Amino acid sequence: MFRGFFMVTCGGFLAHCRKVRGLSQKDVADYLGYKNGQFISNWERDKSQPPIPVLKDLAKLFQIPEETIFNVVLEQHLRDIAIQLHRDLVGDIKKPEDIILEQKLVNPTAK
Repeated sequence: MFRGFFMVTCGGFLAHCRKVRGLSQKDVADYLGYKNGQFISNWERDKSQPPIPVLKDLAKLFQIPEETIFNVVLEQHLRDIAIQLHRDLVGDIKKPEDIILEQKLVNPTAK
């Protein structure tokens, strides 16, 4: 897996690659044949992910190995599945600050 971007979302990775190449979202959209940059914006904000066939084109445009971009997308999917399984089995994921607050409410002398 691509360890250099551990815990970076797929969208964050795509935005980083685009910016490193000095491209705008519109540039990427034009290269891929989209009318505007809205799809790219949605990908970068993790509202959606690029279709699998588009990943090869993105790798070529960003001049990165195809394996790298596929691994980033795979890791995102695995994280999403793990989060959903945790929610289904354990309940909503709590923020660390919420856990600390709950511990203090139960045991006010806890640090």
